[in-house]
Amino acid sequence: MSNTILKSPLNTTDSGTWLRGNLHTHTTISDGAENPQTMIQSYADLGHDFLFISDHDSLADYSNLDPCGLILIKGNEVTASGPHILDVGAKVLVPATPDRQTVINQINTESGFAVLNHPNNTFSQNHYPYELMLELKDYTGIEIFNAKALSSAGSHLGLNRWDRLLAEKGMVWGFANDDSHDLSIVGSAWNVVWAKDKSGDAILEALKNGSFYASTGVEIIQLEVKNSKVHVVTANADKIIVVGKYGKRLFESNGHELIFDTSECLSPYLRIECYGSGEKMAWTQPIQIANGLSNILQDNLNENPTYSVSRVEIEPNMTGKTVDPLWDSIQPSRDFMSASNPKAQTMQTNFKAVFAQEKLFLSIYCEEPELDKLRMNVKDNGNPKTWTDDSVEIFLDLDHTGKDYFQIMLNAAGYYACSSFDSKRKEPLIIKTKVAREENAWTLEISISLANLGLHFPLGKEFGFHIVRNRKIGLFTSSLWTYVGESNHSPRFYGTLTI
Repeated sequence: MSNTILKSPLNTTDSGTWLRGNLHTHTTISDGAENPQTMIQSYADLGHDFLFISDHDSLADYSNLDPCGLILIKGNEVTASGPHILDVGAKVLVPATPDRQTVINQINTESGFAVLNHPNNTFSQNHYPYELMLELKDYTGIEIFNAKALSSAGSHLGLNRWDRLLAEKGMVWGFANDDSHDLSIVGSAWNVVWAKDKSGDAILEALKNGSFYASTGVEIIQLEVKNSKVHVVTANADKIIVVGKYGKRLFESNGHELIFDTSECLSPYLRIECYGSGEKMAWTQPIQIANGLSNILQDNLNENPTYSVSRVEIEPNMTGKTVDPLWDSIQPSRDFMSASNPKAQTMQTNFKAVFAQEKLFLSIYCEEPELDKLRMNVKDNGNPKTWTDDSVEIFLDLDHTGKDYFQIMLNAAGYYACSSFDSKRKEPLIIKTKVAREENAWTLEISISLANLGLHFPLGKEFGFHIVRNRKIGLFTSSLWTYVGESNHSPRFYGTLTI
């Protein structure tokens, strides 16, 4: 039985009630075309349960208006002096200071909670630069759908920003709002909370804690999580898709219902998109996956293994077969692991290393029961497609800074290519290679001369080091000495060679 546990901010097995409403509404108090009472009536006519009037840099009193059966909650769109922030459940008028972190801090301590509005609006699709969204702290969510942006420059969607934030920052909620300034887009988007009761406080609590879904027309009836499984039932979806880290599609199900088992899921979280007729959609909030495979990958990412390179006086005789007696006393590295699935079995791969005469020598063993199927299309040195063959890639961060590095690609025929991502050194590495075949394996020896790079090699000298094997027989797989995350070009996660 899987130990995976799902942590969902919305779970309809808890007692509650569905309530629907819009958080982003403008009236004649700021730049809207209709007065507050008209906007209230229009949302009541739709059957909404709650409404936030959030005029620009204002906090009006609506207590003298007819709520028309709606729960009216105050909001404020902090607008002047920078990108817009929605103060949800506003209690005070927060000044629109240019420092948006100051605005968020004051919202959180004195007023409601903060949502970053229409991040991809404006012609540059950069109302909120991503770097700023990553830098800002303690906001509750972002708008992932803004109906007003449908008819203005930029994009009405913020899913690209949301997926990056979820992967790189943590849990932030996704909101869908009208941003209505007149009656033409009223009812284009809304948020549906699973609230303890029908009160303003319960609605605010649900929104702040993520107990809601965002929608433009698809209705979610049930969302339940139990152990490693998530179960979603909708009234009108034609397709339901599970989305993981960085927006990767993990699973899809045709029809109005989905059951997904996360026990083999490599993402640390998931969110669910529901597609209906036309352009109708719904988005759940992210569901965290605890004790899953992603936790193993994260542990691997934090491991940073070290391999001690023996110093020798005489260079090994390179034949590709690792037959020089010098290699007999050298300990091999641990076997490589799958680049994607920590439970997956991989062909045995390891390396040995020695250092002699300012050269790094590597002997690499690649188990292969199907030698006759090796892919070796590249037949010249310097070809950037070398990695697309059965091959090995070596990454060397000579200063161990986690920034600059060299990449060396070598295929099973012995051809190689080298690329410099080192801002200090543009001199080419001097490389020699030999390859050979054993029973059920191909082997490779490589010497990398470091003499012309201006380096010193005191005892204990450390390099950042990463090595990958690409196997092209059958389904393409990669295995590696140390896990580095989404990309091999992530030198901050490289392991260490100590000479």
